[in-house]
Amino acid sequence: MPKKYYCYVCKSILCSKKEFKKHVIKHYNGERCPLCGMLTKNIAIHLSFYHIKYKKKMIFHRDLAILAKEANSLSILDDPELKLDRFEKYHVKRMMNKL
Repeated sequence: MPKKYYCYVCKSILCSKKEFKKHVIKHYNGERCPLCGMLTKNIAIHLSFYHIKYKKKMIFHRDLAILAKEANSLSILDDPELKLDRFEKYHVKRMMNKL
């Protein structure tokens, strides 16, 4: 069964990697995202997909990992206002080690 390539911006499905690359270029030729710096054709779609809906928690964990690494301390993760469970703390620690 051939591999399918899924565009997360416009929800289209492409059959080949070459078609997928050509398709993705159409989305990224204009505005730069103020949050991540990614080039995008439609900034509203980019912001709603990458920074609000699906990847919000992952971006939050990455930012916590960066803060913890810069502070050289894991005490940031123990803040009760963050409401992190044990698995989330472990995930942030792993991300911190990768940075």
